[in-house]
Amino acid sequence: MNFDDADVVFYGIPYDGGLSFRSGAKEGPRAVREITYTIPPTTERWEDLSSLRILEVGDINGENREKMFQQAEETAFSIIKAGKMLTMIRGDHSTTIPVMRGINRALNKPFGIIHIDAHFDLCNEMGGDHLSHGSTERRALELENVPDTESIFFVGIRSVESEELQFIQQNKMNIIKALEVRHDGVDKALETIKEKMARFENIYITIDIDSLDPLMPRVPELLNLAG
Repeated sequence: MNFDDADVVFYGIPYDGGLSFRSGAKEGPRAVREITYTIPPTTERWEDLSSLRILEVGDINGENREKMFQQAEETAFSIIKAGKMLTMIRGDHSTTIPVMRGINRALNKPFGIIHIDAHFDLCNEMGGDHLSHGSTERRALELENVPDTESIFFVGIRSVESEELQFIQQNKMNIIKALEVRHDGVDKALETIKEKMARFENIYITIDIDSLDPLMPRVPELLNLAG
């Protein structure tokens, strides 16, 4: 399949040098590829996706972060400029920064971001690194086509840094905490997200693995233990 015929263009960024705790996220693209080959092209709603034309263009590799991020940005720019749907499997969350920069350059209109994560990633820097995994959405807010803080919808949050707490208290933010998803249900969360993000024709969705909260199913039990 060539680029022009593809509906979706997929690539990986196996990098986890932006982490502040525990490496290993760079193995994500490889692991996803391996498991994908065992899964049929169908959904839980009995939809057949076998006609979807997906082109994989490989991984972004380089001798240093600067070159990797530059290549990742150019790849995202080319995919969006061609009118294709972009899918990127990454290492740590910092790798979404060059992707959003590429999208920003390719679009001539505002776009929204749905950030599904246990954390806000709104720190200006972590350990002196302005491109850290905890600074993803702070860098997004610097983009020309991300017009305001309400352009981002944070879903599944259950942790906040002190710096982030001050920032969200001083700005209008769209937030659904993990506890709210559990209490109000997924359908209610989706309804709220759709309503708030309806103003955008284009939306970038970024998902961090820790949004899958292992503690949540036991919250009622923990509350009972607490009296």
